Amino acid sequence: MCFSEKAVISVLPSQWSARACPAPSRPLRLAVLTIALAVALTGCERKPEPPLRVGTNTWPGYELLYLAKHLGLYKGKSLDVIRYPSSSDSMTAFRNGLIEAVAVTLDEALLLQSEGQRIRLVLLFDFSNGGDVIIGRPGLESIRDLEMKKVGVENTALGAYMLTRALEESGMSLDRITIVPLKLNQHEKAYTEKTVDAVVTFEPVRSRLLEAGGRILFHSGQIPGEIIDVLAVREDVATKRPTLVRRMVRAYFQAFDYMENNRRESIGYMARMENIPKDAYTKSLEGIRLIGKDENSRLLDPANEELVSRLKVLERIMREKQLLLSDTNPASLPDGSFVN
Repeated sequence: MCFSEKAVISVLPSQWSARACPAPSRPLRLAVLTIALAVALTGCERKPEPPLRVGTNTWPGYELLYLAKHLGLYKGKSLDVIRYPSSSDSMTAFRNGLIEAVAVTLDEALLLQSEGQRIRLVLLFDFSNGGDVIIGRPGLESIRDLEMKKVGVENTALGAYMLTRALEESGMSLDRITIVPLKLNQHEKAYTEKTVDAVVTFEPVRSRLLEAGGRILFHSGQIPGEIIDVLAVREDVATKRPTLVRRMVRAYFQAFDYMENNRRESIGYMARMENIPKDAYTKSLEGIRLIGKDENSRLLDPANEELVSRLKVLERIMREKQLLLSDTNPASLPDGSFVN
């Protein structure tokens, strides 16, 4: 209770003291006390806890967040997950304070930090081992065939990073192709209408373009371990509202375990969420490796240098390719306290 007996008594008329006049009748006294209690309680109602809103784009490795919501694991816990049309949109929402957490790749996390965003990486979703691709038109066989061609790419760190690494691995320079900025929801239309000769993309666009005869010219499996999907949370939220963050992480792993034990049902639901056939979604999972709780705990452990080493390599490559706006501090990003 946030009121005292003295506070309640103080609202009674002063002339009702025992010396001033006879005590009021019992019904009247109860009515006044009821009103006083109502007033006191109204003044100390707790405001609802601000929610933890997680923004994502469509990607197989993020769908367990939506499965958790479907299973009711966020109900009554001030948690929500919001799907944006593209990674550009979810990152913009994060920058503008519309969400408290965002699902991004490691390179995008470094970009956010270089912009001055104070974040913690509290959860690792997956390794991309072929899920991110550069798809070209029929007749194109390799990245070198893109010389003097138009390539559609989302204006994010991941798109720029994938294209930069593909060109680097093929011994080509960026000035040998024409960049066409496209958001994820524009990739399929641009390819179909022949606005571009190739796109840097991922699911669900990947499956649809392959069905249309597209050719994979480069994929993330060719740069193993470099593209990891993570959950970035605002540092002040992680510090001041750790219980909320812990609830989100716990719900994610509950959904992870549910999928392990109910795979057919879970994949069916997640395929519908991505608007692709069930077998196409199952195949898309072959291009990623989901990271379970034990591996999360190991990689996010501050005593383990593996993740920080990967971040430092990424930082060096991004700095060399002028993909960062300022210096970053990779060692400050991982935070395993919420997984554990």
